[in-house]
Order: sequence, then C-alpha cells, then structure tokens
Amino acid sequence: MYKIIIFVIFLILLFIALKVKTRLNMKRKNLPEPISSPLAEALKQLIGIAGGIYLSLIMFISFLAIDIPTKVKILNINMDPLALCSLLLAILQPIVYNLLILKNK
Repeated sequence: MYKIIIFVIFLILLFIALKVKTRLNMKRKNLPEPISSPLAEALKQLIGIAGGIYLSLIMFISFLAIDIPTKVKILNINMDPLALCSLLLAILQPIVYNLLILKNK
C-alpha cells in the first residue's frame, strides 16, 4: 500500500513541477514556438537539470571517494541512487523556487 502512495506522491510532484516549469516558460517567452509545446520544453528542461545534478553528484562522490550502493530498489524498480536523488532534486527545484517567489511578493 505504501508503495502506491509513494508512487502517487512522486507523480503528483512531477505534475506540479512540470506545471510550474510550463508556467514559468510561458511568462519568459512572448510568443511560443510553433513546433515545441510548453510541456515538451518543461520536460526537456527538467531532464537537463536532472542530468546536470547527476553529473555534479558523480564528481562530488568520486572526489570524496564515498562508497554508495550501485542500485536501490523502489517500488520494485532498481535505480541508481544518484539518478534518483538528482531526479527528485530536479522535480522539487521549480516547486520550491515558485514557493519562494510567491513568498517574496
């Protein structure tokens, strides 16, 4: 049961992150590109940010020579722990950013 709850929370956070990214992208551009949709742009940016975080974490872990497990199992899916961490950080980043912007207004 908790696996389903964790998966649903993950999907909700992913949806919120994509929605916030899409809204921010629409505010930054006056005219949207005819080929690329705002959702595609948001997803592309989210994956790009996650990749950058992943590379930074790999360099950090190798620099400090920290031993981490090669795989973690979440919801019967084996994942690289650094990839999971970077994906979660990339999903949470636009949500936290949006909350900070709203707080400062």
